[in-house]
Amino acid sequence: MPGCVENFVIEAEEELKFMCQRFLGRDGSDMWQDMCVEMLTNPKYEKLCEDGKLRFYLIRVINIAKFSTTSPFHTKYRKHVYKNNLYEFPDGVPIFSEEWISSHRKYQQGQVEEALKTITWFDAQVFKIYYLEGHTYKSLAHATGINKDTIGLSVRRAAEAIKEEIEKKGKRSWRHGGVDSEGDRD
Repeated sequence: MPGCVENFVIEAEEELKFMCQRFLGRDGSDMWQDMCVEMLTNPKYEKLCEDGKLRFYLIRVINIAKFSTTSPFHTKYRKHVYKNNLYEFPDGVPIFSEEWISSHRKYQQGQVEEALKTITWFDAQVFKIYYLEGHTYKSLAHATGINKDTIGLSVRRAAEAIKEEIEKKGKRSWRHGGVDSEGDRD
């Protein structure tokens, strides 16, 4: 007699397969197959299914696979895709409105610019060149003649300053479009 997970896979297959393909494009069917293998071989999914939490869990996994650059799925299938547009589904349909995207990008740029003002000019410039021109440490070292380790240190310092700037904002975050919990704009 099939268990809860087997029945769930049969009942929810079309819905979840559609979600995988909608969020992940051509990689969606691979994601669905990996999810099925994982669900049918790992006993933790049986408990989630029995508790009625499996659908929600899988939807989270699909969403995380879209945005994460550290998930096993990303490493296996998506690492080859350079800087995905995280604001669109793979078929080009926007997830957010153009106004929200524009506001979000300006807010993020403002935070980065503020953070870069707090570090040395050298570290800020290395960081900008590294990210804006899409260099690796090695390629930037070759292009500039600066030691690769020095470049890595500068990029890490800048990233830490940006992280601190974002944390300094407290409750305000890009997810709220720059509006804090009291409704005041930055």
